[in-house]
Amino acid sequence: MSSAVKALCRGTVEAQRTADHLLTSQVRTCTQQPRLIALLLEIGNDMRNERYWFEAKQHGWGWPLRWQGWLAYGITFASLAALFFVVPPTRAPGPFMGATGGIILLLLVVCWLKGEPLR
Repeated sequence: MSSAVKALCRGTVEAQRTADHLLTSQVRTCTQQPRLIALLLEIGNDMRNERYWFEAKQHGWGWPLRWQGWLAYGITFASLAALFFVVPPTRAPGPFMGATGGIILLLLVVCWLKGEPLR
């Protein structure tokens, strides 16, 4: 294990400076793929800023704030649409209602985990 990693494990300020220096020097040497580097830095900033996928409303969550939220809504809509063909409600109303409830419950769990805290 390198000395920078050992120092970082101890949680010292010097270790943080060393790690930041190593990161910036590695970014500077990778000039052939600037888009990839910009994307990686943006992902790192997103992880630090903890951007939410869904905005909190007075009651529940509203429209998505990020593309991941729109993807979650799209998958939910597509799953509900496909459910009409896989489990027709006229032939099997019980399983259809159960599957519909499960899909909606899964969306609520995603909103709760990735959305702003409710007010």
